[in-house]
Formats: sequence, C-alpha cells, structure tokens
Amino acid sequence: MNLDFSGGKRRDLFTQKLSPLKVIVVFALLLLQIAPIHLPRAHASGLGTISGTVTGPESQPLEGIEVECWDDWGIKQSSTSTASDGTYALRGLDTGSYLVRFSDPSGTYAYQWFDGKSTFDGATPVDVTAGEETENVNAQLSPGGAIGGTVTDASTGGPIEGIEVLAYEEIGGFFYIDAGVTTTDADGHYLVGGLPSASYKLKFLDLYNRYVGEWYHDKGSFGTATPVAVTAPDTSTADEDLMSKGTISGTVTGPESQPLEGIEVECWDDWGIKQSSTSTASDGT
Repeated sequence: MNLDFSGGKRRDLFTQKLSPLKVIVVFALLLLQIAPIHLPRAHASGLGTISGTVTGPESQPLEGIEVECWDDWGIKQSSTSTASDGTYALRGLDTGSYLVRFSDPSGTYAYQWFDGKSTFDGATPVDVTAGEETENVNAQLSPGGAIGGTVTDASTGGPIEGIEVLAYEEIGGFFYIDAGVTTTDADGHYLVGGLPSASYKLKFLDLYNRYVGEWYHDKGSFGTATPVAVTAPDTSTADEDLMSKGTISGTVTGPESQPLEGIEVECWDDWGIKQSSTSTASDGT
C-alpha cells in the first residue's frame, strides 16, 4: 500500500542545522538503535488468522489470487495466495480490525475488498482476536475492467517504450493505494487490468529517466490528476504524451585550462534531492 503524505517532496534531514536539543534527541535515538529495548510480543501461536475461499463467477475455486490485509492505520500486515482449491489463510495477526483485498495477478478478474466492495473506503472490516481464526472471509470475483492507451513523445508524437503506468485508488480524499501497474510496450501501448467499477488516477513514470513523469492528464500531482472512470468489464482509454527531460552540459578544465577527465558532476533540485550525476569524458565534457 502506498500512502503519500509528503506530496512527493521532502528535504534531506542532514542539510538542516540541528539545535543542541535536537542533537541530544538524535544521539538518544542512535543509542536505541545500538541497544534496542526488546518489548514482549505474543508467540506466533497466540496470534490470529483470517481464512476463507475465493471463487470465480461460476463458483469455481480460483488459484493464485493474492490476498492482502491492512490494519486501521493503513499498514499492510499480511499477504498470501490462494491454493488450488481457492482457500487461503492470513496468519500472524494481532487483535484488531483489518481490511482484506483479493486481487488477480493475471488481470482477468476485478480485485475486490471484503465484503464484495470495490473500494478501500467501502470495505467491511474483519475483526480478529489473537489466538483465534476468523473464518469464511470469502470472495466471489467477477470479470475486471481495464484502462488502456498509448504513451507518446510530446514533441515527435512517436511511441515511448518502457513507461511505467500506475493506477491508484483514492482513499478518504487525501491518500491513495495502488490498484494496478504495467509498462508500455514498443508501440507505446499499455493496459492495466483487473479493475472493478470505480474511478482511478494514473501516474506515468519513465523507467529510463528520459521523460518527465506526470499524472493524467498532464498534471503534476495526485490531487490535480484527471480521474479515469472504469465500468467493468469494459476498457477505458487514457492516452498520454510526455515531455523529454532537459539537459545540463559543459566542460571542466584544470588550472592550465586542460580538460579534466573523470570529474564527477552532480545536480540537486531545490528540495535537496539529487536528480542526476555523471562523469566528464577525456575532453572534459
């Protein structure tokens, strides 16, 4: 589960000046890392379990369906896959409430939240008691919808291969959780399948650092991204064009204006995050 609290921006902790009090706090934390305090925890046999069966539209058992559960803090606590008879068991759970999701890695069937819900916000919590098994947390999956399209170069119109396309489901109007991911082929085509009927936001990232990443449609953040509505089992279309990244170039020389080879050149953005690095060639460029 991906919860983005930072808006995609952060500063390097070590670029900030520390007050004497902060120095003491940091030192204390380092000591805890060296000599951690071990709190007692229940043995695995005393933890709870969620179990059930996943079937398809014709009530046939589905093998290989991914089953995951999150606690009420939005932290994934356990995951597993269904056996050949469609059964599964999520073990090692503390007492509490969990949200369970069933996903088909092949994209044939729409993912589903317990109990038969299409979104995280609408999911029915499953209560677990340590040392006991919560049974019959079942799911019957139906054919999934999809989002597909073509990613092209904004300047040339040519297709772009190797662009990662991520679909996200919104949570509570503030955060988001991954709903699917794929990569464009040589023709720039992509297809994110296994989606239930809902609205999603897409992010496009270049795995090879050639193009500027963005949200659909030419947006800079999750909050401003244009939602894409899906009605399963249909496929919605969402094409995107990306701008190629800029380049900084120059020549590095020594005291006698001689070109210097092997000089490391790096650049950081205004948030203190390194964005690129390289070394000079034999002619100093």
